[in-house]
This record gives sequence, structure tokens and C-alpha cells, in this order.
Amino acid sequence: METYSDVEKHCSVILDEMTIGPSEEYIPQLDKFVGKVDMGGIVDPTDPNQLATKMLGYILVGLNTYYKIPVAYFLVYQLTAKQQEALTLQVIKDVEGCGFKITRLVSDNLAVNTTMFKRMNDGDLFPVIRHPQQEYSEADLLLKPWVYRPLFCSFDYCHVTKNVRNQLLERNFHIKGERVTGDFAVRLFAEQTGELLTAVRSWTPKHVMPNNIEKQKVKAAMDMFRPAVTAAIEMHAALGTDGFVNVGSTVRFMKRLHRWISLHDVSSVKEQQRYRLPDKMPYYSPLDERLHFLESDFNPQLHEWHQEIENLIKSMPDNNQSDKAAIKKTKKKFLTHETYEALTYTTTSTVACIRYLLEELDFKYVLTRRFSSDPVEQLFGAIRQLIGGNFKGDATAVSQAFEKILRTGIAYNSIYGNTTLSRESEKEYKLIRYSEKSKIEMVKALRLLPPSSLLILNDLQKPPAKPKPTSQACTAALLSGYIIRVLLEQEFCGDCVARLQDVKSTDPLMQLIFRLGCYLLSITKI
Repeated sequence: METYSDVEKHCSVILDEMTIGPSEEYIPQLDKFVGKVDMGGIVDPTDPNQLATKMLGYILVGLNTYYKIPVAYFLVYQLTAKQQEALTLQVIKDVEGCGFKITRLVSDNLAVNTTMFKRMNDGDLFPVIRHPQQEYSEADLLLKPWVYRPLFCSFDYCHVTKNVRNQLLERNFHIKGERVTGDFAVRLFAEQTGELLTAVRSWTPKHVMPNNIEKQKVKAAMDMFRPAVTAAIEMHAALGTDGFVNVGSTVRFMKRLHRWISLHDVSSVKEQQRYRLPDKMPYYSPLDERLHFLESDFNPQLHEWHQEIENLIKSMPDNNQSDKAAIKKTKKKFLTHETYEALTYTTTSTVACIRYLLEELDFKYVLTRRFSSDPVEQLFGAIRQLIGGNFKGDATAVSQAFEKILRTGIAYNSIYGNTTLSRESEKEYKLIRYSEKSKIEMVKALRLLPPSSLLILNDLQKPPAKPKPTSQACTAALLSGYIIRVLLEQEFCGDCVARLQDVKSTDPLMQLIFRLGCYLLSITKI
């Protein structure tokens, strides 16, 4: 801890549960049986002989300097909010005793976590509470509220995104009388099935028709709101494809959710330069326009939508079963109460925490991906890898795997997990570098061929007729834009590229490029 500055000691504690199989086994090395409920003596279990079915894990993540430290785990069974609060407060106390300064507390929006946050704030769910390790006198409470040391509580934005995606597919939202539905995404999958070129890559049934396991996949949920999906839906609507009518409200909703996700997923200082995405820039100022969007645009519109549906329900009669069924159907025009609460709660907490880190703690910048629960998901993934890829290991195997990670400091999890791995990113980078070398060698080989062997290429410069504006043609135009960009980057035959490249065009064939905002791509001559 001596090597860390005061700013680097500020961190976030993330907690989550992992399902385990109920079993008990004797471990000779420890000379004890493992498998029953064990909360470290902090809380006495209701039934001492009860086998544990969950592992509650805690991990520490730095907010300024990126470090990930597993700090505690407990074997639990049907944990109550009161018990979880006691465990969490003890973890906070022990971690702060080591010299760290806990600024944030993150979990998913399960009912037990929501109740725990309420208990920590005298029954009210508020994103900023008094720090449990800071002692206050009555005079401080009345006269000097600015000296409070805050603790920012938040739900994980990845879990909130999964809930919104699932409800978009299962419910029929209505915003200002206009229908917002996931049926267009399902219809898009049907349109792309069997096509050679698709506007949305890797668009599979798990995105639009997920089973109970696939509903928990973070990447599939985030893919639902990516620009390629909304651009493809708009393209089919413009082309008059059957099933794509009145898509405007749905597209606007999906675009707003995508921006909300992007603002909570800022991961590096160079990401906005690499991808030229302004929303991916680190937060440098408490007056950032993106914070204003979250605080004064996103949340108020959610409140307005919620009030619209509430007023509609209040105006409906409630006299018989038919009326109650109609009210139940109307409630499905909005998010569930838990998801709505988590969405607004997380947004408010994010804005307040960013401003606090920049103004009060003098952070140079803030990266919001460090606010997520990805590290604890990586920890659970590493534990599953150590126990043989078992989705539901027993308490003994899970405990031994956790201890091994603590002793070795190595957490190696699967590429197919819910989180991105640095080792896989490095592997992809090496593959890209190798492919670039292969392209360069291929270019040199083409230069060795005699001109007579390349005459056939002249016949391919002009198509026999201008293609009609179909989804396949628009996707081909988008793909050609990528090809021209690669040729430009490889400095391949400037004259050849000039023949393929065109100035900006408003041709309907180029609408995918325009709707995606792919200003890095080139326009192809038609």
C-alpha cells in the first residue's frame, strides 16, 4: 500500500453470487468438512447443518489505477438482506483497515441487493449514502453536510442492459402512443437468414429468441442495441420490406439505449481516437455534455414515459377480472418497476460518482468501465475453469479454486465467457498483424505478374447494370467501402483505388454507410 498514492487507493467493491451444488466433503489439509453454510463467524446461520447453494464473492477494483483483488467469499443459502448487509459492512471495514478507500459499492439489481442498499440508508433507496466507516456527530449532521464522506451505490449497467433487452423482446412498449418492440429485430433475423451478405454480422437466434441461459449473456444483450441493427432496420423500412412499418419510435429507443451503454463503457484514453467515437472519450470535466445528457435528458424522459403509463392505468376501471387483465396488459407497455428503478438509479449514481471523482478527489479523468461488475464475472469464470469448466461446481471445488487464485494471483477464464480477456485481445492483435503481413506479401506477388495476366480485371471495373436498391446491394456497398479503406491503408495501387472510389453520394445504395455514420469508409462508384 505504501506504493499507492491517496488517489490510487480509491476503489470499488463489487459483490455477486455464484450458484454451486449442495454437497459436503472432508478436506484432510484443513481437517474439516466443507459444504455447509459458512459466513466466517460474522453472521450465525439460521440452520448450522444447511448445505450452501451459493457462493457470495467480493472483489476490489481500482478506480484510478487498475487493480483487481479478490477479498472475500462466503458459502450461503437463501441469504437475506440483513445478513448480506452485515457481511458487506464487515468486508468494507476489513478492506479499509488495509489502507484502501472504498468509494463505490456495486451489485446486480436482485431484490436482496436492492433491500440491502435501502437498509444501508435507513430504508430509502438513494445512490449516494453516508460512508459506513465514517463517524458523524449530530453537529456534523446539522451544520456541515459537505464534510460527509460519500459511498456511491450502484447496480451493474450490464445486468440492467440484459433486463431491458429481454423486456424489449417480451413486452410491447408504448411511448407517447407509438409502439416500441423487439419484433423488428426478430424480423431482421428472418430477412437475413440464407443471405450471402448480411447487414448485421453474427445475428443469431440467441440475440432475438434467447433461452433462459442465453438471456444472461451480456454481449448478446449489448449487440441488440448496436448501430448496425438500428441501421439495418431503418434500411429495410426505407426499402419498403414487409414487416418494417413505423420503426421510428423503436429505432430512437434503441439508439438512446446504445448511447447509455456507450457512456457507461468508456474503457481507455485512446478509444475515441481509434474509433472516432466522441462518446468513448474519458470524462475530464464535471461539466461534460454527456453527463448533462444522462442527468437532464435520459432520466427525465424515462420519468415522463413512466408517468404516462401510470396516468393511463389510473384512468382505467378496476371492477372485474376483465378490467384487471386490461390493467396487467397496460403495465407491459413499460419496463418492470425493478428495471426502471435500476436504470434511473444507476444513471444517477454514475453521474454523481464521476463528478465527485473529478471535483473532490482530483482525478485527471474517469473511465466508466471500471464501474461495471466484469471483474467479479471474470473471477467466477476463472473458478469454473479451474474446476473443469463445470457450470455448477460443489462448495469444496469452488473453495479450493478461490484459494488457488488468491495464492497464485492468476485468474485464467474462458474466451466464451461474459467478459473480454486481455490475453484473447493480444491473440487477436497477433492474428491481425499476421494477416497484414500476408496482404503485403500478396501485393508484392501481384506486381510480379505480367500485365497480360491482369487484363481480366478490366472487365470487372464496370458492372453490366446499376443494381437495384435491395438489402443485398446496400450490404455489398458497405462491404466495398471496407475493401477500399483496406486498400488505402495498404497503399495498394493509388490509380486502381481512384477508379473504385467516389465522392459522397446520396444514392439509396449507400444508405447503410450513412445510417451507420461510417465516415471512415469510402463511397464506391456505381
